[in-house]
This record gives sequence, C-alpha cells and structure tokens, in this order.
Amino acid sequence: MKNIINEITNFQVKKIRLMFQFIKKNYKHELTGIEIGVFKGENANHILSNLKIKKLYLIDYYKPFERSKERADYSHLKQIAIENLSRFNDKIFWIYKKSEDAVVSLADSSCDFVYINRNHDYEYVKKDIELFLPKIKSGGVIGGHDFRVTHLGVIRAVSEFADINDLKLYYQNSDWWFIKK
Repeated sequence: MKNIINEITNFQVKKIRLMFQFIKKNYKHELTGIEIGVFKGENANHILSNLKIKKLYLIDYYKPFERSKERADYSHLKQIAIENLSRFNDKIFWIYKKSEDAVVSLADSSCDFVYINRNHDYEYVKKDIELFLPKIKSGGVIGGHDFRVTHLGVIRAVSEFADINDLKLYYQNSDWWFIKK
C-alpha cells in the first residue's frame, strides 16, 4: 500500500497543468510570471520545477474572503507554502495582499503569464482578469483553474471577457487561458 501511495504522490508532483504545458512548448525564454492564489504552494512548485522561470510573483492574502462564513486561520497554509517553495527563494517574490492591492506593485507589460486561482466567484475572477491583463506583455498568457460546471462564476467571467475582447479562449481539463494581443 505504501508503494502505491508513493507512486500516486510522485505522479501528482510531476503533473503540470495544461496552461503551463502550452507555455513550455511555445515560450523558450526565461519567464516572469504571477500566480494569484498560492494556497500550499503545490502549483507554484510545478511552475518553478517545469518552466524556465526568472521571477515568479506569488500573491496570496492568506485570510478568508470577506463574504465567507469560514473564519479559519490560514497562517499554517502560508507556512506550508513558504517551506514547500524555499528551494526557489532566489526566483520567488511574495506579496501577502489581496490581488486588487497587490497589482499596484507590478509594472505594466512586465510579465509573460498570470495564473488565477483564488476566489472563484464571478466578480473576483472578472476583476482579477481586468486588473492583471495590463501586467502581461503582448503575446503573453493569462489563465487559471477551475473552468468547470462546479465553478460557474469562473466560466461566466472568463467566457464574457474573451467574447468582449475578441480573444481565443483555450480550455481543457479545467484549465483556461488566452493570449494577450
């Protein structure tokens, strides 16, 4: 049983999300990126382990959302993420703020990609796309996770933005992304 658990764990560690497979295939230079919603750092670990990263901004407030009934202490998740990503300290820059407050810390057109995976409500996803698209270079990628029926807010915000801005929407296995013109 222990060997099966190790095999499953090893497979999960090697798994890279489809948006990042796309980036790895199409962008060969050193990349600067942003991840919004770091949680325990698993996805950031995949990004840093599988892409040529020069700098990765990690944005997470580590507090419950305002409208959430949950009042859990998220400080342990922050510590887990810091420990999980410590070997990449020379490439990561932590921003412990809400995304709408963190965005002012970043220069426009300075990043190759943004990955959004925080609050999945429509208004939060929409706001993150609108706020962070200017931070991406022309030809860069913005995307995220949970493009599936259990998160209709994500589907609605992403689809509307792509339609309004005439962007080709890529989505597969709950990842979504589009390329900035």
